[in-house]
Amino acid sequence: MTTDPNHQLADFPQGVGEKLIDALLDDVDWESALHGFSLERNRLHVAVMIEPYLQACLKGKKTIESRFSRRKIPPYGQVMSGDVILLKRSGGPIVGVCAVSDAWFYELDPISWNTIRTEYLTEIYANNDFLVGHENAVYATLMRIQNARSIKPFDFAKRDMRGWVILKPRRGEQCCGGGVR
Repeated sequence: MTTDPNHQLADFPQGVGEKLIDALLDDVDWESALHGFSLERNRLHVAVMIEPYLQACLKGKKTIESRFSRRKIPPYGQVMSGDVILLKRSGGPIVGVCAVSDAWFYELDPISWNTIRTEYLTEIYANNDFLVGHENAVYATLMRIQNARSIKPFDFAKRDMRGWVILKPRRGEQCCGGGVR
């Protein structure tokens, strides 16, 4: 795969698209995924992550990324199959990438909490203490992730407290984000 200046990822701020394409050179799985990336149907996200969740994603132990919040903030309702997530180490660079294969959105109530606890807890790479720490959340986003892999780290300047950012091409603006992790 070569960095094509006409590729839809080539127009993102901070050169993120070009850096991602370069980081995934010679990766056959990602070459086809990025070739099919379309701004009309896909979004590029940055997820800020802490350990042990970051490494669990990269090693395939965590197959569902979850975000809990008190308000409807990204990624709630704004992520879908085919989207690409850049994995950013909290306080550090982007170190990985994964694709979203499915997403679920919950307005949390006792039934949805039970569903998350019984059906997804292991894939979230969490335990009941994790859920207790998020018991004040009103909304949850669960995303099944695939093709997670480490990439050559690259910087992404972000100086706010948002845990989730939806990137827009330069001709647009950087979108809102946030969440609890």
